[in-house]
Amino acid sequence: MVTMLIFFHLWLTMLISSYSSTQKEANKTVNYIHDVWNCWVLRKVDKNLQHLQLVSIRLLNSKLKFTAKYFFDLDWTFYHMIIVGVVTYLVILMQFNS
Repeated sequence: MVTMLIFFHLWLTMLISSYSSTQKEANKTVNYIHDVWNCWVLRKVDKNLQHLQLVSIRLLNSKLKFTAKYFFDLDWTFYHMIIVGVVTYLVILMQFNS
C-alpha cells in the first residue's frame, strides 16, 4: 500500500513537472517572436512583419494550459489540492480509529 502511494506520488510529480515546464517554454514563444519582429522592423520587411505581428497577437491572447477536459488545470495547484485532500482524509481516518 505504501509503495503504491509512493509510486503514485512520484508519477504525479513527474507528470505535473513536465506539464509545467512545457507550459513555461510554450509561453516564452511570444518573447522569441517579438525579438525576431524587432530585428525585422529595423530592416523594414513588410510582408513577413505583418505575419509575425498576427502570430504574436494570437499567442499573447491564448496561453497554453494543460487541463483535464477543462475541469481543472494540470499544474502545481492541482498537485497541492491532491496533497491537501489526502492529508485531510488521513486526519479524519485517524480520528475515527481513536
